[in-house]
Amino acid sequence: MPPDTLLQVSVIIPVYNNAQGLARCLRCLERQTVPRETFEILIVDNGSNDDSADVAQKAGARVLVEAKPGSYVARNRGIAESRGRVLAFTDSDCLPRPDWLEKGLQAVDALPEPGYVAGAIAIVFLQADRPTAAELYDSVFYFDQERYLARSHFAATANLLVTKEALYKVGPFDVSLKSGGDLEWGNRARSRGLKAVYCPIATVDHPARATFGSLCDRALRIEGGLRQLRRRGLHTLPAHGDSVGAHRSVLLHKILALHETFGWGKALGVLVTAVAIVGLRAFERLRLAWGSAPRR
Repeated sequence: MPPDTLLQVSVIIPVYNNAQGLARCLRCLERQTVPRETFEILIVDNGSNDDSADVAQKAGARVLVEAKPGSYVARNRGIAESRGRVLAFTDSDCLPRPDWLEKGLQAVDALPEPGYVAGAIAIVFLQADRPTAAELYDSVFYFDQERYLARSHFAATANLLVTKEALYKVGPFDVSLKSGGDLEWGNRARSRGLKAVYCPIATVDHPARATFGSLCDRALRIEGGLRQLRRRGLHTLPAHGDSVGAHRSVLLHKILALHETFGWGKALGVLVTAVAIVGLRAFERLRLAWGSAPRR
């Protein structure tokens, strides 16, 4: 489309078998403080066999289909079809706050040159006063966007806003990666001179993973992505909480803080979870070293 007819923002959301989460996400997007006619919502169905596409259509979103598995493939499809001046990425399990787009767009426009914004990701519990050990682990060790940007030069795609001009300078996401595509893209953007800022008031809420199994699934996926990145020579690894190095440096402090708020029972539950996840990732590294493929 000609530049003068571009929408302000294209919200791009990949989805894979998460109809319920997507419905909640779309309800949040309908409550944005910016006028609805200034942004479009692109839902990229990545091979779902549930009602995700129907949910998106009923909510008035544009629905695209990307048959090739992979969230980065899906995001690239959304990029190719987008009409917005700014691209806003989030996930189907995220809950954007009402002023997410307003504050994010202000932060993007305040950049002195084309670049991107890492918005805040707030972990929320199913029962605010009774989180599980898995939920506490998730809240302590994950989605620290400010730390990601400062230490590892990337923003998680759960809350990333970038001008289309800047994205074209960097290029799309690497579709060969099952995980870590946001890390690779952020480091590529840095190598090409793009500026990035953290915006703590452009926030999406992210439900904490409530079970040990869901934590394991993510840990295995991340380990596969990191192995792919290491083999390409990218050693600026993310500040994920379930890396061994991260546990050595912050685990004791985090456990003591949890004890003060939730008691020793919850704190020790998080400690046991942390040790188990470190062991799981060690076994996954061995599996990958023996030639197995990274997990989706």
